[in-house]
Amino acid sequence: MLQVDLGMRPDHLATVSVGAPRTAYSNNDQFKALNRQLLLRISSLPGVQSVATSSVLPITGGNTRWLRFADRPFYGEHNEVAERHVTPAYFTTLGARLRNGRFFSESDDAAAPSVAIVDRGFVDKYFPTKSPIGQQFFYQTGDPKPITIVGVIDDIKEGAIDSTSWPTLYVPFDQNPSGYFIVVARCAQDEHAFLPTLLSTIHRFDPGLMTSNLRTMSEQVNNSPAAYLRRSSATLAGGFAMLALILGMVGLYGVIAHSVSQRTREIGIRLALGAQRDVVYRMILTEAARLVGIGTAMGLACSLGAARLLQSLLYGTKPSDASTFAAVAAILEGLARWSPPYCRRAVRRW
Repeated sequence: MLQVDLGMRPDHLATVSVGAPRTAYSNNDQFKALNRQLLLRISSLPGVQSVATSSVLPITGGNTRWLRFADRPFYGEHNEVAERHVTPAYFTTLGARLRNGRFFSESDDAAAPSVAIVDRGFVDKYFPTKSPIGQQFFYQTGDPKPITIVGVIDDIKEGAIDSTSWPTLYVPFDQNPSGYFIVVARCAQDEHAFLPTLLSTIHRFDPGLMTSNLRTMSEQVNNSPAAYLRRSSATLAGGFAMLALILGMVGLYGVIAHSVSQRTREIGIRLALGAQRDVVYRMILTEAARLVGIGTAMGLACSLGAARLLQSLLYGTKPSDASTFAAVAAILEGLARWSPPYCRRAVRRW
């Protein structure tokens, strides 16, 4: 699951949430000035390659809006999409891929026409047969001004990494400023080592700013609820599987050892009559192989049925995945070879 294409490069990204106190910042102009000056201060730090802000980080989900489109009649449909307020460098900082149109620029401010960038999921759902560039939409509630689509990006995973994300639109931060935003910085050095520097820079800029959720983007991905739940399930299932493997090894060894102990006199007589040790070894190994073969066949049949009960724990793997069953069978066959040393000792005694 952690190998899913996120639509971005999570490595070398440091993030922190910033909140401006209402006593010092109370209007849109102050919010915009704070955002720009803080980004300028962070961008001047050694090793910082790019820095931006967003209202919501990828992977975390977030707020949605209802839209109506200028090119079609509206009958009260709930055209629901996720919405993010971002600064111009946001997409290049994440490493997102532009498919068509353009990214935001510094000129996309409150005095300019309202614009938006949408993802492929948005295009596939609302503009499957024509180019979305230049198309306009309106919010169903709030500002009635038309918003023009100026760019299309590849999908960024804006929700849980094990589920399909909402169609998403991105609007310029300066056209929708807020006193709360999340700083995302791409640095050349190790992002974990950069986190304390990022935090101290923000507090030196303004000690009154509230900060929280200081972490790297990789931590955000690896510790997301979806990853945590599946990792926990996999750990639990893996623990039981290891216990079953150990019990199987002990049981197989015990069966073969018991069989050899019951046939000790027979082995002695065979050796006394001139049987070669290798012949005796093969006899015992053949018996062990027969037991393992029967057990593997029965186990595969039962596992095919049981695997469907575990389907909810699987991601990107079918319950009947042939390579998985083949690998497990091969491991069991290999471990079965650990039991014959008992019969070798019995033969050597004779």
